[in-house]
Amino acid sequence: MGNNHHIRRSSNSNVPFGRPEQMYRFPSLWSAENHIVAVTEIDMAACCRESEFRSVIPCDEDVYKVCVALMKEHNLSPAKTCVEATDLYLFMRREIVSML
Repeated sequence: MGNNHHIRRSSNSNVPFGRPEQMYRFPSLWSAENHIVAVTEIDMAACCRESEFRSVIPCDEDVYKVCVALMKEHNLSPAKTCVEATDLYLFMRREIVSML
């Protein structure tokens, strides 16, 4: 749904234009190759086993600690939706900037 917008024609003739969703699903219409490769559950499991997850903390450790403290202080819960995540991010950003 989000990739149904229209990419307009560019002055660069090598750059495709059209609707991303259609370009993805029907690459031959744009004289492009389909590079999609099917991945099995076994492949996915192998990737997970061979990947090194360094930390459960998704950012700088100090920033994470500040955000956790702010969430406790303001009685906030982790976001469950994109809208909640955006609101939480904007709140955290304002709070952190005001500390500087």
